[in-house]
Amino acid sequence: MNGPGQIITFYSYKGGVGRSMAVANVGTLLARGSQPDRVLLVDWDLDAPGLIEFFREKTRGRSSGEGGLLEYFQEVRRTLHRRKSLYQELVESAEALDDAVPLKSYVRRDVLPGLDLLAAAAAGADCRRMVAEFDWAVMWEKYPAVFRAFQELLEERYRFALIDSRTGYNDTAGICTAIMPQKLVAVFTLNQQNLDGVIDVVERSVKYRSISDDVRPLAVFPLASRVENSELKQQEVWLRRAEERFEKCFARIYKARKCRLGDYFQDVLIPYIPYFAYGEKLVLLTEESRAGSMRRAYEVFASRLTELDYSWQRRDRADWPVVPA
Repeated sequence: MNGPGQIITFYSYKGGVGRSMAVANVGTLLARGSQPDRVLLVDWDLDAPGLIEFFREKTRGRSSGEGGLLEYFQEVRRTLHRRKSLYQELVESAEALDDAVPLKSYVRRDVLPGLDLLAAAAAGADCRRMVAEFDWAVMWEKYPAVFRAFQELLEERYRFALIDSRTGYNDTAGICTAIMPQKLVAVFTLNQQNLDGVIDVVERSVKYRSISDDVRPLAVFPLASRVENSELKQQEVWLRRAEERFEKCFARIYKARKCRLGDYFQDVLIPYIPYFAYGEKLVLLTEESRAGSMRRAYEVFASRLTELDYSWQRRDRADWPVVPA
C-alpha cells in the first residue's frame, strides 16, 4: 500500500435512506479492486447496528472474533484506567494502542475476499445496555488522542476504511463525521428534512475540522439515494434543488468559487429498485452492471469517491476508472 489509507464516513441525517447498503456495496466493490490491500467496514451505527446482515450467509458458522467496536472501546477504556502510562505512550505512537488492545481480535476477517468487518458488538451482545453505559463524550474529552491513534491504525492497516455512522446529532455521529474521516459521504433522499439535516451536519463537520489541529482536509461527497425513476419531473426538480444547496454550502465552507455539481448530480445517484427493498443484498452478487442498474450506480460513485479529491472536480468520462468487477 502506497501511503496511508483513506477513512471514509457515510452519514445520513435520518435512517431508511440506504446508507448501510451503500457502505456494504461500495466496500465490496473496493475490496475487489484493491487487492492485495484490504478494506475494512466499521459499524458505528450503535443505535441500529446491522451491517453484518449483508454478510450473514458468508459468515455463518465461522469464528466471529471476541467482539466488536463497543467491546473494543470498552477494553481500551479499562486498559487506560489500569495502565496510567498508556495514554502518553499512544500519544507518541499509535502502535502502543494496538499493542495494548489488538484491533485484530475484534475484527471479522474476510467476510468477503479482501474485506474485513468491525461489527458494532459481539453476536448476542446486549447492545442497548452497552450503548447506554458508554459515554463517548467523556471518552473524547478525557482521551482525545485515543481516536487519533485509532484513526492512524486504520490508515496503516487498510487501503480504505468505511464507517457506517449513526444518524442525527449526537456524540458518536460527531466523532464519525468530523474527527475520523478524510472524506464524508452525505447520504440523503430527495426531501426537505433529509437535505436540510445532512447539509447542517456537513457544515458543522467541515467547520470543526478547519479549526482543529488535524491537518487533513475533509472532502464531502453528496449521495442522493433511493431515487424514484417513475416521477422524472419531480426527480429533476429535487436533484436541481440538491445541486444548488450543496453548491452554496461548498462555496461557504471551502471558500470555493468554482464548485459546480451539475455533472456530478447527473451521474451520481442511487436509484430505487424494488427488488433490493427486501432483505440485505449485495448488488455485485445479484445484478449485472448495466445502464440504470444499482450496481452501475455504485461503480460510478465508488470511482468518483476514491479517485477525486473533491466532488466538484471534473474528469473526462472516458478516463473515469471503473472499479474492477
